[in-house]
Amino acid sequence: MVITQLPQLLRPAPIDTKQFALKRIVKTRLRLIKDQTRDINLLHNHRTQIWGPDYKGFFPVPNSFPALTFFATFPTPVGVNRVEEEVLTLLEAQGLRYYQMNWGRKKIKEIKAKVKGMD
Repeated sequence: MVITQLPQLLRPAPIDTKQFALKRIVKTRLRLIKDQTRDINLLHNHRTQIWGPDYKGFFPVPNSFPALTFFATFPTPVGVNRVEEEVLTLLEAQGLRYYQMNWGRKKIKEIKAKVKGMD
């Protein structure tokens, strides 16, 4: 019996460093997006448990800077049930000065009405 060695007809194409780096970046990006989505869903679940299902109506964009700052300032509805001027002062101290305007005052009144009596 004679064994002959045939050269491989299809050799694997070498991946250059740019392609390798690009694949790695894409995988990292997809992992980060997946992690971010999971974290946002956990955050919404946590807020829904504390503030009730209507909390998404407090702000036009629930993950915006004003919304995140508001919920960081008032982690529970108990803090919002204070006097309106105290609430506005706390928000101004956090960098949300526009709450001193009429829009902000209306928004605070709406939020206070929705969470009235929640503890």
